Amino acid sequence: MSNAGLIRIENRAPSGKLTIKKIAKLKLLQAVELEEREPTHENCRIQTVLSCCSDTKTHESFFPLMPMESVEKPIFNHFPCLLQADGSPWALGNLYLLDLVATGATASQATVEKHAIALKDFFGIMLDLGLNFLNFSLRKARRPTYAYSDYYRDIVKEFPKEGQKANAMIRKIIAFYRWLLHRGFVPEQAMWKESTGYIRIKNKAGMSYDKKITRTDLTLKVIKNLGAKALRAYDEIEQKALIETLLQIDNTEMTLGFLLAILTGARLQTVFTLQASALDDYDGSDYHPVVVGERGFADSKFQKRFAILIPGWLVLALKTYLASERYAARKDISFYSKTKSTYIFLAKTGAPYYAKGDDTFASDYRSQRLGKSVQAFIFQQLNPALAQSGHTFKVRFHNLRASFAENVVIENLHLLNAGRITWAELLNIVCERLAHASTEETENYVNSVRAKQIKAVAQSKFESYLESRIQNVWGAS
Repeated sequence: MSNAGLIRIENRAPSGKLTIKKIAKLKLLQAVELEEREPTHENCRIQTVLSCCSDTKTHESFFPLMPMESVEKPIFNHFPCLLQADGSPWALGNLYLLDLVATGATASQATVEKHAIALKDFFGIMLDLGLNFLNFSLRKARRPTYAYSDYYRDIVKEFPKEGQKANAMIRKIIAFYRWLLHRGFVPEQAMWKESTGYIRIKNKAGMSYDKKITRTDLTLKVIKNLGAKALRAYDEIEQKALIETLLQIDNTEMTLGFLLAILTGARLQTVFTLQASALDDYDGSDYHPVVVGERGFADSKFQKRFAILIPGWLVLALKTYLASERYAARKDISFYSKTKSTYIFLAKTGAPYYAKGDDTFASDYRSQRLGKSVQAFIFQQLNPALAQSGHTFKVRFHNLRASFAENVVIENLHLLNAGRITWAELLNIVCERLAHASTEETENYVNSVRAKQIKAVAQSKFESYLESRIQNVWGAS
């Protein structure tokens, strides 16, 4: 951080309800000339103010104006600017969001936007409750942090499935107050009580270690994976109905994308950020490994680096599509018409359905490309078509990942029952295919199959069905 200048920021709540406006291109680099100067009386006075605590009566403080020379990207795309009721930017909140970008810890568009949404939600509730966000009185229930926690506690009592979402919002508000503390804010009473603990996790190399975590009494006790929505795999009949319906709708991009998900376990983000160059080195094998994540051919959750295995026949179908007039027409009107590196899946407008984190054209899209049109296809076309055919289940894209997991379990379950592999080996097989951080999460999928005692074809047989069906319709070879 540089002391190139100082700006006076008022510690005050926004006037009225907050709204969020996206700024397509926000420049982060500031041209600042740094010179060595003798300390003046005014500079000494300012440094004295900075070293003191905030004035909780006027709720004002000095904040250093930081030239963001250390930010890797000079442009932040679709920055979620917080606006007050009169349309003016709320300085304190936006400074916090910019600091998240500057530190690099939460520099992704989606994450910064989630923090903006949490602030909008928090200050809306504070306004409704008539609370000052800097006033931490003796009465615990009237302290802003506890009042916010209590608000969501009442909601979770009635709607338990909202628990994890509520905790995510609460944690972001805790992060905001930690930022205020770091900049000199001193509350009159405790904002929360802290405790420490340890959780066992795996690093990228697969090594387990205990990570120290700090908990507060603000977060709520919730039941993980509560209800069918947390884990819902489609059985063989439902999977076949899904494929048949996709073929009837005849949307090539969606059909291929859904096939990729159900046959590799890839998330929506990974499927629709997959680059066409990922198929260049296909050698005709039964399965084609494609590295995704950090420095890979597609994005992944937390940019974890691993390989997905695409069946060879699906690779050929994808390459056939990439050589089609339909794809050429989309690429010609895209920003990638003159570049070798491009997405496999492009919308009619030429924009990707989901933009990679390092997409150089991200700020040129009319809106953030986060797969919303895929979700719209599911709700507006796929689910209605399934219902019209007499099917009662509804599709969630992430359920395709759960379906893939159960297919892999079924494929190997007979080996376990025959004593040819151990329970631990089965867990590791599924864990590796899903790129889970630990086998604890994987065990949910395995136990789900065994508990339901599913009698279905193995993944390899299901793939044979899909291959023959696609070849019959599209003539892929």
